[in-house]
Amino acid sequence: MKYVGSSKLAKDSLDINGFSYYSDHLLECLGSGNSSRIGFTACCEFCSDVYYSSWCLSSNNLFGCVGIKHGSYALMNTALGQHEYDTMVPKVIDHMRSTGEWGEFFHPSISPFGYNETIGADDQPLDRATLEKYGWRWYDAPRKERAGGYIIPLDTAEYNPEKVSKELAERNISDLLAGVIQCEKTSEPFRITREELRFYITHDLPIPRKHPQARYNGRIAFMNPKKLLAKKCDECASDIQTTYDVAQRKVLCENCYRKLVY
Repeated sequence: MKYVGSSKLAKDSLDINGFSYYSDHLLECLGSGNSSRIGFTACCEFCSDVYYSSWCLSSNNLFGCVGIKHGSYALMNTALGQHEYDTMVPKVIDHMRSTGEWGEFFHPSISPFGYNETIGADDQPLDRATLEKYGWRWYDAPRKERAGGYIIPLDTAEYNPEKVSKELAERNISDLLAGVIQCEKTSEPFRITREELRFYITHDLPIPRKHPQARYNGRIAFMNPKKLLAKKCDECASDIQTTYDVAQRKVLCENCYRKLVY
């Protein structure tokens, strides 16, 4: 087992992540559990001998398939006999070897999401030029999502920054739902939904002044970087590794921490 994350009771596998439970002989798989002998797949469950497939369930001997349930001996979602499958698949693999595709997970260029939309961008931000160099996708919101309209004047005294006035919300609900809010940080426009507004009113919360993405980025900023830093325990001076900023926090080794807590 090597390069494994979020997996339980898996064995003899390499480079897997996400709910790959009770499985064996998995190679470069994402979210594929209760399976055996599968490779380069995403979200396949209770499968065996499945390659370059996604969202397949309780199936075996699949190659290049999507959404197959209780199937077997299928190539590109086409059911074949065992002999034809065993003849065709090696030819496909030979072609993939010639193009350099065999042995690699699905290329990011075919992802339905742009890299800047994914959590990968949280861990390792890349600019558009770098992504285009690798042939990866970048997502730009369609212009219609940026369309103008009535901009809700949240900077006026009428809108209490501490909470949503129930009377105000009831009086202006049409404007609040039909208009757009301009993010105070990025100037990006966004809307609030009826259910969202109801939640703010019920809990006496303010209407958000920041775009959802700006709010998300703010939460991410509180997380420690995914990088280990060398440091000395502040209690016994033994060598440790930590993700905490060593200049701003007191960090202890495990033994000293246990003594302090227990």
